Amino acid sequence: MFSRFNRLPDEIITKINKYIPNEILTWLSKTYYDKHHATTIENHIKNTGKKLDTYFRYIIRLDNHIALHDMLMNSKINNGVKSHNHKIKYKNKKYTNLIDFLLFLSRENDRPSTKCKNVLFEYVKKQT
Repeated sequence: MFSRFNRLPDEIITKINKYIPNEILTWLSKTYYDKHHATTIENHIKNTGKKLDTYFRYIIRLDNHIALHDMLMNSKINNGVKSHNHKIKYKNKKYTNLIDFLLFLSRENDRPSTKCKNVLFEYVKKQT
């Protein structure tokens, strides 16, 4: 079925894409991901009531360093990270900010998330 879809003219594909929500388009290609990822995350957080750190935990658990890098470098989400300086309590421990919390998770995960840890160190280095 998908091969038939690929044979359609670009004009028709463009018109079809207008009816597909951005939350779905985000996961179809790198172009859509770059264009819609920040909005998709913001909407997910608003709709589910979950916090940004919950989504970051999920990313670190998967050692998805590409998504973590995109989120830290994305201006909309980066503002959320910078404003997220309140203390985080997790498993009876307190962390001074989101970055310290994420570094802890990247080391203490069931499988250490070394790629994510490297992205976090790179982010901290750029912020200083």
